[in-house]
Amino acid sequence: MDKRLLKQWILDIPTIKLMIDNYAVDIYKKNKIRALAVYEKEDLKNARYGKLKFIHFIEEEKWTTYKEEKWYPGSLNLLTFGIYCLENKIYKNKKIVKYINKKEKEIIDKKRNDKYTKEINTFKEFNKQVPEVPKNFYKFINRKVMNGYALYNNKNHQAYCTTCQNKFNIKKLKREEKITCPFCRKHLQALPIGHYSYYQEKYSCLIQKTKKNNLVLRYFLCIKTSSSSMSKENSCIAEVKRVFFNIETHETEIYIKETYKGSNYHGFIPKKYEKGTQNYWQQKDYWVQRGVLYTGNLKEIQEVPLKYIYNSKCTKNTIDFLQNNIQQSIKNLLQYPFIETYIKENRIDILEALGKCELIVPETKEPSKALKVSRNLLKNLPKKIDDTYLLAKLQLINNSINALGETEMKYLNNYNLCNYEALKNVYEIINEKFDKVSRYLEKNDSTMSDYYDYLKNLKELHITINKKSAFPDNFWKAHDEVVVEYAKEKAKLKDIQNKEKEIKYKEIKEKSIYQPLIINDLLIRLPESLEEIKIEGILQNNCVNSYVNRILDKQTNVLFGRKVSRPDIPYITIEIKDNRVLQARYKGNINCTAEDTKTIESYIASIKTPDKKNQAA
Repeated sequence: MDKRLLKQWILDIPTIKLMIDNYAVDIYKKNKIRALAVYEKEDLKNARYGKLKFIHFIEEEKWTTYKEEKWYPGSLNLLTFGIYCLENKIYKNKKIVKYINKKEKEIIDKKRNDKYTKEINTFKEFNKQVPEVPKNFYKFINRKVMNGYALYNNKNHQAYCTTCQNKFNIKKLKREEKITCPFCRKHLQALPIGHYSYYQEKYSCLIQKTKKNNLVLRYFLCIKTSSSSMSKENSCIAEVKRVFFNIETHETEIYIKETYKGSNYHGFIPKKYEKGTQNYWQQKDYWVQRGVLYTGNLKEIQEVPLKYIYNSKCTKNTIDFLQNNIQQSIKNLLQYPFIETYIKENRIDILEALGKCELIVPETKEPSKALKVSRNLLKNLPKKIDDTYLLAKLQLINNSINALGETEMKYLNNYNLCNYEALKNVYEIINEKFDKVSRYLEKNDSTMSDYYDYLKNLKELHITINKKSAFPDNFWKAHDEVVVEYAKEKAKLKDIQNKEKEIKYKEIKEKSIYQPLIINDLLIRLPESLEEIKIEGILQNNCVNSYVNRILDKQTNVLFGRKVSRPDIPYITIEIKDNRVLQARYKGNINCTAEDTKTIESYIASIKTPDKKNQAA
């Protein structure tokens, strides 16, 4: 805004629109600039205009105020009018307040939306492909998703169904007794009328074909509340999440209902823009992964074999598993058609085990080709998979075996005996037939984790791993010997490293400017060795031992403060960096007194300007 033009504008006489006490308030416009002006008048009847108190100037995103011949940049909601009681009186006038609030909101919203308009329009266009909700869907939520209650009155021998809202006759009911409504056939829970209240929060999901011939899985949050009075029963159904499935590419895209970044747009946006939560109680609705599925329209969708979700040939456990994991089930059915084989057989355990596989070939109907496991191995799968990593294990050993006996398969299916990570690590070290390995371990009453521990120690000791060393006659004897030998080697290596560190520390100590000095009966010196630092940490009950690596890297310095009368007993542990005391503490990390702190600071000053009289003997 050009202040010269604004000054000229101030001289213009506005048309007074609002009179409050001895003040005239006006809003006027010139070009793209608007102004809110306040004038003080001594005689409102005779004077056309009075003394100018201030003017707020507004131009798009810019605000500025002229008051007492000075300019103040800022915002309307931050600047005060500066006149006693006038501000409240102006705000009582709805016309003025409405304009100020509207103008500020327009400016802020425009600023926010202009920044994100392109992205928001993209989100809106993408969500246009979502069809309307089926007419029976909301009725389905009320009948199938939400719990039903029978509100009874034993005196009148009547009950009220909260689902279909019909009254029916009863003999006598008890609280929380189960009863079926004769009208809607809903299973109800009995509650005494006038003495109950409830809060229900459940989710329901809906699968639909989009206008682009893809699939969308829509999640709805359903809330139903009631107080002790039937007339105050409230319900709310809101869509909170959309999962889009591309039938051709098998890609999945998740949209959530949330405010987009700093804009005022609240709608469906990609999940990658989620804002997270501040605490446990502020859970997001789109965290939900499960919801009661509406199956009324699934017969119309042919692109995915969704018939298994409501097919009577499948067991209830299979249908429940698919519905409870509906998002992953649709994705798997689109991407891995061979899953149908196991759904028909009601093998939920195999469906769960598929989630642990590291590699599955997409768009393959043959299980052996999709999993890259031989048919013989898949045929010999146990009737019940106990370890969900079983298929992943079979993929791992597929190249080392053609068939597995019942004993080997049983061993492989036991998580405690054959851990997947241990098996994977073993086959990175050796390449032997699994049946040979499993029989050897079973014979020696050991697990795959024990075997990996043994092979790892052999490798660390640089012992050649051959048939003799990999399969010793007495496994546990060989295992214990290797463990002891490895512990000795590790101790030797640690001693060598400690000696090297001590040599490096002595070099640092000799070159250090922090030489021993006695000031005010306090001897301040560097530790004699790293071992002394460890002892200091134990006796002083602090963590100075963890500073060793930083000392060796010359990132900090640790010194000891000792009383002259007791030079061998720990007193103060000091950390100095760049000639500045970072911390000085007594035993138990207690801060030093002001007197001892001044003494340490005097020591640093003495180091900068050495005094031979203060040097210790």
